[in-house]
Order: sequence, then C-alpha cells, then structure tokens
Amino acid sequence: MKNSHYVPRFILKKFSDRLCLYNIKTKEYKENVKPEKAYAAKGFYDDVIEDNLNLKIESEFSNFLSERILKCESTIELSRKELRLIKKFLLISIMRSVGTEDFVQKEKYFYESLGEIYERNGIDKNEAEKERPFIEVKIPSETNREYWLRTINVILDTDGSQKKF
Repeated sequence: MKNSHYVPRFILKKFSDRLCLYNIKTKEYKENVKPEKAYAAKGFYDDVIEDNLNLKIESEFSNFLSERILKCESTIELSRKELRLIKKFLLISIMRSVGTEDFVQKEKYFYESLGEIYERNGIDKNEAEKERPFIEVKIPSETNREYWLRTINVILDTDGSQKKF
C-alpha cells in the first residue's frame, strides 16, 4: 500500500525541501519533515485512487500552476477548461482535507435535506427534483469510506461540464 498524500507533494515542494508541521489535534510539532512524508498516511486511499489522482488531476494542475499562474506578471485570462481544472482540483482538495465522515455527513444527504427545505417553503418538491444535476446512486451496504472513494473517482472521471443526459 502506497503512502497517500492528502496535501499534494507538488504543493508542499513549493515551500521547501524540509517543512515544519504542527498538529492542532495532538499539539505535536515536527521539524525538518520531507515533503514526501508530510500530510500523508499509508492507505488513506487505495493504490488505484492514488494513481488516478496523480494522472487525472495533480500532474495537469501542477503544470498549469507552474506554467500559467506562477509565471503570470499581471493579469491572467482563463479558458473554461482551465477554470474547470482549478475547480476540480479545489473540490478534490476539500474532499481530501475534510475526510470521510465529515464529507459524507454534508454531501450524501444534501438533496434529501434540500427536499425538506423546499417543502417548508412551499416549493413543489417534484419540480425541484427536475433541476438536480444527477440522481445519487444508493448502493446497499456501502460504507461511508466506500462512498467517499467512489465520489472521488466520479469527480476524477468527469470533465466538469454540465452535460445533460
């Protein structure tokens, strides 16, 4: 099982070849940590997702950051594709940082709680359902971690456009 990073190494390497880390939960302070060892855990993802993160988002975003953003001297105009890349990278980054349980509690039941809000405000729930960008697949006996990993894969596999099926 690979050492999985929840903060990408290419971001950490922009700071230094050695980092100082402080864990706010444990109050532990570490000095001279290599970026390869920082913000990582064995088995945080499975090896397939770790590879997909690198191939489908991190390498492309790293190149974009280095070649377009960091070299920019004044104004930058972004194409729709570049904007989708930024959004996708940030969404994945948020999912990595909040972890499985927090993500699942906020995401998995979003549309269910939205339906209750519609009803309280006199909005036709059936009409509102037509505006949903997708219908959530419910997989019996799927764990929260499996749902979180599946959601990461869905994001990695989409181009970020809102195609209607």
